[in-house]
Amino acid sequence: MNAELTQKRWPTDPVPLPPEGFAAAIFALLAIPAGLYVATRIATLATDENTGRWNPIHSLPLFRTHLAGTETLITAAGLAVILATAAITIWVGAALTGAPLGLLDALADAFNTAPVVLLPLGAAVLALGWYPTAVGAIGALPVAGGFLLDVLAQGHRRPRLGPPALALRAPGRST
Repeated sequence: MNAELTQKRWPTDPVPLPPEGFAAAIFALLAIPAGLYVATRIATLATDENTGRWNPIHSLPLFRTHLAGTETLITAAGLAVILATAAITIWVGAALTGAPLGLLDALADAFNTAPVVLLPLGAAVLALGWYPTAVGAIGALPVAGGFLLDVLAQGHRRPRLGPPALALRAPGRST
């Protein structure tokens, strides 16, 4: 343990956040901009289709589902780059300050948010086929709704219902 963390403190002093807690907080917040990124990438595809920028592409013998699938895969690859960049950045910062956070731990923590971020991607792709003019709003709905639910749950001192709380709950055991 760091000697600074083990010193006695006054009751009013804030408790220092360990590196693992800091990284977890940053990666939990990373889900918001990453979710908005994936929603806007698919919304851009819908906007380009609606404005006629894809007319030369649609004149080729390609299906719309092929184009949407390709854009979805490219967006998912971009998401992986964003998460890996965030993990490496946090790891470099931890290494520079001497905090005990390994690269594999940082990568695992960053990619732990991927299922949460894939939800807006799925909503945006669903909206692309269902209601193309509202892809951005429908794709951003899980991000905004999840953030609002988390804020309200914390404000009313309810237990967190997000993915970390569910992942730590073992079957047949109460928390």
